[in-house]
Amino acid sequence: MILSVSSQRNDNLDCLENSYSSISRYYGRGYECALANSWSFRYERHSGHSIGACLQTESEFSFSMLEQNHGVRAHFHSCRIKDAATLLKEELRAAKPSVFELKSSCIPWDTNYNRHETPYEHAIIATGWDSLTQSFICTDSWYGCEGEKVSIEEWIGERIPVTTFTVIGKELVPDVRGLLSKSLNHFERGSGASDPFSAMRKLAEDIRSMDLKAEFNGYRPLLPPYGPPISNHLYTISNNRKKFSVYLDYLSEQDWHGKNALKEIAIDFKILAEKWKIITGMFYKAFCNGAEESGLLKRISLKVQETADLEEQLYKLLTGVLQYAPHVTRQKPVLRPVLRSCETFELAPWFNNTAFGSLNGGHQADFTGTGEFFLSEDIPEDRGIQVGMVEFLFPEVDGFKPDNLSCRGQKIPVHVENPIVGFLSFLGCGEWGCPFESLIVHYEDMDSEQLPVKVTDWEATKPMFSESAAYSGRCAKNENGVIQPLNHKVFIYAYHFELTKRKKIQCIELPDCPNLHLFALSAGYELSQRNFRR
Repeated sequence: MILSVSSQRNDNLDCLENSYSSISRYYGRGYECALANSWSFRYERHSGHSIGACLQTESEFSFSMLEQNHGVRAHFHSCRIKDAATLLKEELRAAKPSVFELKSSCIPWDTNYNRHETPYEHAIIATGWDSLTQSFICTDSWYGCEGEKVSIEEWIGERIPVTTFTVIGKELVPDVRGLLSKSLNHFERGSGASDPFSAMRKLAEDIRSMDLKAEFNGYRPLLPPYGPPISNHLYTISNNRKKFSVYLDYLSEQDWHGKNALKEIAIDFKILAEKWKIITGMFYKAFCNGAEESGLLKRISLKVQETADLEEQLYKLLTGVLQYAPHVTRQKPVLRPVLRSCETFELAPWFNNTAFGSLNGGHQADFTGTGEFFLSEDIPEDRGIQVGMVEFLFPEVDGFKPDNLSCRGQKIPVHVENPIVGFLSFLGCGEWGCPFESLIVHYEDMDSEQLPVKVTDWEATKPMFSESAAYSGRCAKNENGVIQPLNHKVFIYAYHFELTKRKKIQCIELPDCPNLHLFALSAGYELSQRNFRR
């Protein structure tokens, strides 16, 4: 018998949490209250310790909250391989799926299969047993697999983590006010000697004078959470904000006076998570490249300060929601321009990053600064790309010359046929997070206007800001000259910005955010207001 556990991935959860949530849904229950304590921050600087060692984080998925609110009891077991297999089969005989964690190198469909030197682990769900092949039949919520087999002969390691589940009672109707109050109390109490926002700003201050070499010394260049403490903790901080957004979104679905505000704040927490992820990526890239970029620590410090300000703003919004229902209407629908004409702009002279390379290797592509790149085998034959009414000129790619622009505060002169532009559009994406920045349009009369730019990460399974995908393809990673295909799609998106001032543009000032990449730019004329979505 194979249990029907469907794979439903939530990008805001990791592979283990996605597995837990899939089993809760298998029993017809929710799981979101298990994330109620995921918003936390603790940093206390001690002399003689690295900054990374002074950060404290935990990946929060509360079994007690899962049981108390959703009526599902989870039991964690650490077993030897033989005992783990026995336990999983016993649970299956009782028609109960279980979660178990293996080295990624033991899982045939994982990117790291047979790469036993890697430390990465992955969680999957046992849904059946095949005695003929001595394999467990599994659902993998992260990779979207069902009915895949893992032979116990391939398992390695001294112990296998197994989590079993039992339904023990009814699922409670959420007490939104009580749950939210407890979550805020947990956030306030968990910060140590100072309040969490002061601790964040102290971290920003200390980063300016940190010794990067000392932070990284003795650690292998591995992805978080397997690298140096500074990037590991920042990675967990980012993930915990994603989880808290899932929890807030769940509360916003309940019949409560502040549900509309909570829906908006849940979106803000996703943006907050992406800001921490970008900071994580800045440290990780410095670690992999083995050198400190000029002004890097100052830039990171400013981003931590900016993120701390947003954290405090969201805290005030949440405390306000407990008292009354604020009218939160910050989100605007995506703009869909209706244009009479548009003009493509040649960005190539400003390109400074090579995103596309071949599976055959022998190229210089490194989109992320950590070896990942788009596969040039998937590029469109025609460089002209149409997204709605807007036409873009896709860059020429050969794997050696730059084919996109990594934003570092450049000022790009704008030379177009019609100087009075009503609309700007670009093709772009983020990496190591979804950048939330601003670009500035400077006009020839010394006037200017600022445009908020929210861009989805190239690896996200769906757009974060409801934008349209202009390109999708495969990707790969160059590890010491060995090209490793990655088994997920990547995307480039189209973004549109209405200009409120019909004046002659002098230049566009880009944000100082290398994680934000532009591939093409177009200008639109004679914007029709009648069909403009707001």
